Amino acid sequence: MQREVFLDTARQTAENAPRNPAGYFRTLLQNCERDGILTAEDMQKRAKPAPAQPAIGPSSEQLSAFDQEWYERVKRYTREKAVPS
Repeated sequence: MQREVFLDTARQTAENAPRNPAGYFRTLLQNCERDGILTAEDMQKRAKPAPAQPAIGPSSEQLSAFDQEWYERVKRYTREKAVPS
């Protein structure tokens, strides 16, 4: 198992702050070994892309005419009542 695998596993352990860090670290290493993740390349293949951030607020296709009008009124009201910075 390459050094990068150990370092990534240690980083994951620190991020998750488990109650038993040594046991958690050992379990992550065992999972890597079981899954065949032994090199930095294997880790990159396993890495999941970050989910895209959804747009805030509904899209206009999802709203009925009444809802669209209400949504526009709320946005306009919010802009009018916004406290200047």
